[in-house]
Amino acid sequence: MTGVFEKLNELNISLQGRGKWVFELQTSIRAFVNKLAIFVTRAKTGDFGLFPHYKEFLATTDSEMSFPSVKQDVVQYLTNLQVNLSPVFARDKFTCREITCKESFCS
Repeated sequence: MTGVFEKLNELNISLQGRGKWVFELQTSIRAFVNKLAIFVTRAKTGDFGLFPHYKEFLATTDSEMSFPSVKQDVVQYLTNLQVNLSPVFARDKFTCREITCKESFCS
């Protein structure tokens, strides 16, 4: 799970700081949600190359014997993360028109 939290931390750090445009932030979040789909697909096939800590764990233990549901748990966690983040940051949630109108009132 450390690999997943590393990816979330990278996203969090990329969203911080002054001078960020809303469109940049939205793009970063949408890209992360799209990457989650790739993570899920790869995890389902047993490809954990994107998560080196987990890959190392699998290599150093007899995970199939000791932890039979670990892969399924990771897949389920990634799927839940994707399902929960997708509607929050849906493409049509904020439009350029709304943001432009709000910005004109702020100045």
